[in-house]
Amino acid sequence: MKTTELTPSDLLEFSSIISLNPNYEGCWQSVYFSQLYGTSFGLYAKIIFNKKERTIDKISLRLINYKGVINLGIKSATYNSKRKRIRVEENYSKVDNKHINVISIKLVIQGLNKTTKVNDIIIDFKLPEGTENHYLEIDRSLCSMTEKKDEDITDSNVFDSEFYYRDGLRTSETISRDYRDAIGVNPTVNSKNKVIDEKGNEIDENSTTDKGSGGICPKGYSLIVF
Repeated sequence: MKTTELTPSDLLEFSSIISLNPNYEGCWQSVYFSQLYGTSFGLYAKIIFNKKERTIDKISLRLINYKGVINLGIKSATYNSKRKRIRVEENYSKVDNKHINVISIKLVIQGLNKTTKVNDIIIDFKLPEGTENHYLEIDRSLCSMTEKKDEDITDSNVFDSEFYYRDGLRTSETISRDYRDAIGVNPTVNSKNKVIDEKGNEIDENSTTDKGSGGICPKGYSLIVF
């Protein structure tokens, strides 16, 4: 794979845009859209930005369910301060990787969860002067509706089709995806373009092969403008 030097002006070909203009502080801005359990949903953010200090202080999130029969909710949402710079494979091309700076929110979605709003996630991040490629990243994962491993998954009135297969009276089986899903893409990198873990240690990028349910479109990016 071709290794490229970090280019501060790298911009993604596809992204949303969010504004830190104080006039939009009270607005819910769209930051992520996806589909789980056949339900289309959107995620919106309200951002508190200190223009004088150039700091993003807080972010609130709101999830809206659209078409679909399973209501989705927010299990948790936290700021990942360890994830600051990432390498992006746009269109799954390993030839011309791009590098962007991110403010990353770890979002856990769960079917039948009634929480659709999370207020005041503390960010306290200072945007450097002259930065052109900072993005808000939504790093989404999916939590099973059946959280207890010893629970009979067929006892519920709603079958968790994102995590299990079933076929009549046969024992239900956990989904094991053999194809390369999107959970492990766009890894965190250091200044040497080496993939690192959350502790900052360099790791073998070929070992980041996480697979599993909810692995389609798990990440969304919004370019931050003023």
